[in-house]
Amino acid sequence: MRLPIIVFTFSLAFAVTSQAGQLAPLESAKRGGDDVSTMAFCQEKRLREDLDLLNAPIRSRRDLVRHLRASRDEGSPLLALSEEGRRRFLSSLTFNEKGVTGYRYDDLERELTATEAYLILALFGVQGDVARMQNLREETFLDRELKSLMKTQCQNGDYMDYRCESRATCTSHTRYICKASC
Repeated sequence: MRLPIIVFTFSLAFAVTSQAGQLAPLESAKRGGDDVSTMAFCQEKRLREDLDLLNAPIRSRRDLVRHLRASRDEGSPLLALSEEGRRRFLSSLTFNEKGVTGYRYDDLERELTATEAYLILALFGVQGDVARMQNLREETFLDRELKSLMKTQCQNGDYMDYRCESRATCTSHTRYICKASC
């Protein structure tokens, strides 16, 4: 269970830094700031997303199987999902050499808080997708912060309600996210 917390902490470093005033583009972008500030924020956000994907503990089916075996003893954020929701989510995951290329998100929205979804998605390096999921529960301060800090939408090539069918081919399919890496 230690690894997701490390990934989680690393990804939140930007949020903590921004509160200290060192990353002004975040505040400007959140307020609907000028195009230069928003572009700088989006550039930084894309870099973070690339690093998150690169550092993801699960980047393939083999990694997923390894994680599920280890989680029998150590636990996993995936256990926050119901058994049926977990089965649907895990069977929907698609991967290529870059990592996860898509997944079904409706069970995450229906069953989880923003923090729980963040921890699950961090396993795959796509925790930034929490901002796209409008129906995640917000029960704590951290839930609200996670959603608000990631609110500014930047074009990154991901498609909501599309599914990664094959390399570079996203097809319309509700309840799925097709990642730019498809």
